[in-house]
Formats: sequence, C-alpha cells, structure tokens
Amino acid sequence: MATSSQECEELIDIAERNGLVLMVDHTFLYSAPARKIVEIVQAGDLGEIRYINSRRLNLGLFQKDINVAWDLAPHDISIILHILGEFPVAVNCQGNAHVTPAGGGRDQYVAGLPAQAIRHHPEQLA
Repeated sequence: MATSSQECEELIDIAERNGLVLMVDHTFLYSAPARKIVEIVQAGDLGEIRYINSRRLNLGLFQKDINVAWDLAPHDISIILHILGEFPVAVNCQGNAHVTPAGGGRDQYVAGLPAQAIRHHPEQLA
C-alpha cells in the first residue's frame, strides 16, 4: 500500500477528501484453501499451533523491478496471520537482491507471536 506511515496518512487524507474507501485487498483470505485451513485450525484438529514454516517458490511473473518483500510476501503473511488470529510482537526480515538492486531475490521473515513463531521464505529464484 505504501512504503511509510507518512505515505499511509497521505492516502487516508486523499480518500477522505474524495469520499472513497481505502483498504488493503487481501483477496487470498477468501480463497477456498485458506478458509479450509482456518476451519481446521479453529476446530483444533491440528492441536496447538506453535510454529509455521512456509515457502513461496517462484510463483507468477519474475519481477526485476520490485523486491519480493513487496510483491509476494504480504499475501502469504496476511494468510498466516489470519489463520493464527494474532499479530506479531516482533518481526525480523532479511533480503537479498541477486538479479538487480530492486528485485529478483530471496527474503526471509521471522515473526514472533505470543505463542507461535512464523518463518516465511518468498523466493523469485527457486
């Protein structure tokens, strides 16, 4: 949506001035697979979730002009947070640009939640 909280504030002001609704579109939260996973987790069929390790490997168009952190990770992380129903208390992100300075790389995110840990690896070079 934006690269800083200041940019977010500007977008909010523009939307309010123009009578528009501003929102982040996490469309994958409404997909059948994501809804089924939420159902299974909430039913307790998997027991207590303590750790999630996920990988997104080379899905979609290769983007040379944008980092994988901005392109792919927000979708995956929104699904994971939706499944767990919690927000992180700490986040660590490390990235590498192997093709161009702007993109074409691998990133790793580690998020600590009160009772769980998340590790996510979005990669364009898989």
